[in-house]
Amino acid sequence: MKKILIMAILFGQFAHAQFKSEDEVTFIASGGNTNKKTYDFASRNSYKWETNTLTFNGTYSYGESDDEVDDENWSALLRFDHVLSKKVDIFVADLFESDRFKGFWARNNIDVGFKYKFIDEDKFKMLAELGYRYTRENFVQNEPDNHEQKLRLYYEVSKELRKGVTARYWLEYIPSVQHSENYIINMEPSIRMLINSTFSLKAGVLWEYENQPVEERDQHDYKTTISLLANF
Repeated sequence: MKKILIMAILFGQFAHAQFKSEDEVTFIASGGNTNKKTYDFASRNSYKWETNTLTFNGTYSYGESDDEVDDENWSALLRFDHVLSKKVDIFVADLFESDRFKGFWARNNIDVGFKYKFIDEDKFKMLAELGYRYTRENFVQNEPDNHEQKLRLYYEVSKELRKGVTARYWLEYIPSVQHSENYIINMEPSIRMLINSTFSLKAGVLWEYENQPVEERDQHDYKTTISLLANF
């Protein structure tokens, strides 16, 4: 009887939950003087119930140039959001990254902060996030792990330009609390065109800047993509 009661309570809690999934795939191939192939995969999943949202995102990128691997990285994000009011949410997240071509095998980022929604309409959204980040890095070279405290500031705006066409821009600034010269800036402008109720096309430019990269690597990285997205 107790098991039945517990199952009934759990079912009641999640009966009205909303699950959303969006998957993105990009493939680029070029030939001639240079043979290059690039594969990008991304999956964004959220589970929402009452005033809570659990999010799990994953990305994987792989690239070859003249049969030599020159790009391989992946990331996994687990995040929990809780609504405090119509405008304010709080969140905690764990982002795990790996990119050996940037000089690190693993970068674990633990975030806690809040989100403020300036505008939250169906066709126009604007929000900002402010939080604290603790980062641990494991480098490709035989060096001690790096532990660092950071801040994270995030801004995003999206607007429906016309039916089925939406423009979006986000900017992320991550400065170190301990070393002012160490900071990261990421941003991406993009536009999405709806094909039908399930599929859409996305064109965007992802730009990443790290002021003090690992092992004196390049400070800038950018990627221009045209992707197919599927929403479920």
